Amino acid sequence: MKGRLFVTPDADDPDRATLDAAATRHLRALRLSPGDAVCAIVGPARERAATVVALVRDHAVLALHEELPPPDRDPRRPRVLAIALADPARLDVVVEKATELGATAIQPFVAARSQTRTLPATRLDRWQRIARAACEQCGRTVVPEIRPCIPFDALVATLGRGGTTWLLEPARPEAAARGTGPSSAGALPVPGDGGLTVVVGPEGGIDPEETDRLRGAGAQPLTLGARVLRFETAAIAALAVALLHAPD
Repeated sequence: MKGRLFVTPDADDPDRATLDAAATRHLRALRLSPGDAVCAIVGPARERAATVVALVRDHAVLALHEELPPPDRDPRRPRVLAIALADPARLDVVVEKATELGATAIQPFVAARSQTRTLPATRLDRWQRIARAACEQCGRTVVPEIRPCIPFDALVATLGRGGTTWLLEPARPEAAARGTGPSSAGALPVPGDGGLTVVVGPEGGIDPEETDRLRGAGAQPLTLGARVLRFETAAIAALAVALLHAPD
């Protein structure tokens, strides 16, 4: 099979699916033509073999065949990436890689140092498309929830609902010498069944007052080393660490 894509079986014929213009462009990008076999994602943990029947200018038709074995690549535990508003283009990369690394939800929030204060609905729609394409690429059948942007106060309120929270902070040598610095990736609190939330600040980092409030709400500070990382690098690296400490 040359590709995977989400489809919705036709209401009148469950063994057939008609694709819209966007999905048809995806087929063309994969250089598929009538007669080619694809994997159709028809629901959570459900895939079916499919064949391209027709491929015209603004739509395509697939014939759906037998059910395929469950792919077993979807996360089993909640894993939320709470990320402050920052450069939109770099956040696009974060959404894609977070999906591949097992995030079940993306929660944007406004931090004190966020240079951007609002998130247009068009950007949320774009992130939904990016996450969907990333799922098709990496083998997932459930797209992560792309949540509306919330203020910092609302983020703090969500942390008291159970689960483990990691707060990314830069390494501070003077704090480490006093034993008050953030944990390293090798000494982390391991998330339980309540899931994990990873909090990442914007380009300028989390404001000290915000850090105190997040710690007061139970967030566990985490450093990824002595180097100062861009926010998108930190987010991706933290989710990779999560895969090692709490496989999904």
